[in-house]
Amino acid sequence: MNASDTLTAPQTLPATPDFAWSDADGDSAFMVRLTAGDADSLQDGISRAVEEAIFVATSTSRFCGVLVTRLDHDTVVVELSEDVPFGTTWESDLR
Repeated sequence: MNASDTLTAPQTLPATPDFAWSDADGDSAFMVRLTAGDADSLQDGISRAVEEAIFVATSTSRFCGVLVTRLDHDTVVVELSEDVPFGTTWESDLR
């Protein structure tokens, strides 16, 4: 990742033809829903969204961790969760 790839806010996640994202409503909430056509694009989107979630958690004093939930084979939600300890990332597979 280089300086031009640095993410500073949920709204700045780069849109690519391979995945779509949307952020959650709310002042300090963070949620990104990713849909991808292939595994590499989905993994790239997850990595970027997790980095952004960590940035939001540490810069807004939200002491929660990151929850990555697979909804189906091509859709994942990345969000901050108070159920996840600060500084950790948990994965959940709902398929």
